[in-house]
Amino acid sequence: MAGILLHKRLRTFKSAADDEGDFLLAIQHQHAAEGFRHQIGRETESIAAVVRHHLRLRHDDSCVVLPPDSWIQGGFNLCVLVDF
Repeated sequence: MAGILLHKRLRTFKSAADDEGDFLLAIQHQHAAEGFRHQIGRETESIAAVVRHHLRLRHDDSCVVLPPDSWIQGGFNLCVLVDF
């Protein structure tokens, strides 16, 4: 039986029907959150520049945004990890 991956869990149409939550809304939220994560992922140079500025790092100090798979996400909250 086919299913949909929702919040890292495979959901079937039967499990969606049995659930009291709004399955379609949950899928829309997950899609929007993934889009947000990808959008932020395209801004790693800007993120590093802001961190460098606020921490008053020198130009030759290391400041690297870690890969997106290390980030922590909960809904639309996103913790972008930076190594400096």
